[in-house]
Amino acid sequence: MFTAVWATPCSHTRAQGIDLFQRRLQRKLDEKMQKLEDYALNNIFHIPADIVVPDSSEASDNPHAQPEALDAEMIALAARVEQAVATRRALALQLRQARAQMDAYQVYAPALAPLVGIAPHAQDTHAADIRMNGALHKLERNVQVLDQIREKILKRLATSALDNCATGGCSSAERC
Repeated sequence: MFTAVWATPCSHTRAQGIDLFQRRLQRKLDEKMQKLEDYALNNIFHIPADIVVPDSSEASDNPHAQPEALDAEMIALAARVEQAVATRRALALQLRQARAQMDAYQVYAPALAPLVGIAPHAQDTHAADIRMNGALHKLERNVQVLDQIREKILKRLATSALDNCATGGCSSAERC
């Protein structure tokens, strides 16, 4: 037939073991919690003897105890916070604009490469000026060479277009 598990002889010893374990655990937890309570009372919730708690008559003399003064101070602090937030937003916008401008100027970086590292130093400004002038002349020559190449290309394009028209290479839809 069917017998209950708790009715066996072993179940009695199990219950005693569980009860013993529970009592020991409770005793250890009580000891540890008592230590925590003592520490909290002595170190956390302890009010030193030199602290003076003002009476209600002294509280009226304190300007910070007045609700109106506290409200005015809170309003002033809120205004300062709003001003700081507005300043931060303006600075963030300026930073984004400066980064966008810097990205736009990256196109000119190869042309300005000869100028890198030529900043004048306080000790040797004459030598730095000479290096700066040399780099500027080199840039001017490069610009002149580019202008000459552009002019040659334009002349060749113009001459080839005129040659096509003179030889009858133009179609009726094209105008010379």
